[in-house]
Amino acid sequence: MMTTKQREGENLVEDTWRFKTAKDVLESHIGVALSLTKYAKEMVEYIDKDKASFEEYCKKANAGLFAFLYLENSDQVKYGSII
Repeated sequence: MMTTKQREGENLVEDTWRFKTAKDVLESHIGVALSLTKYAKEMVEYIDKDKASFEEYCKKANAGLFAFLYLENSDQVKYGSII
């Protein structure tokens, strides 16, 4: 999952499909989505002792990690300026 790179000559749709498949496989092996609890608790807007807030920020942290990985592992020549 962490080393899924866009291949030479591969278009963005194919890369996106492979990335989503790798993410789904990772989550199926773990059994749940990644829970980045320490990172979520460090977010400025996080409200301590609120379970709903905690779950929301864990989801945001998870989405942010996968968005970063997707952009970082894309073809930097074509899409590097987005980061």
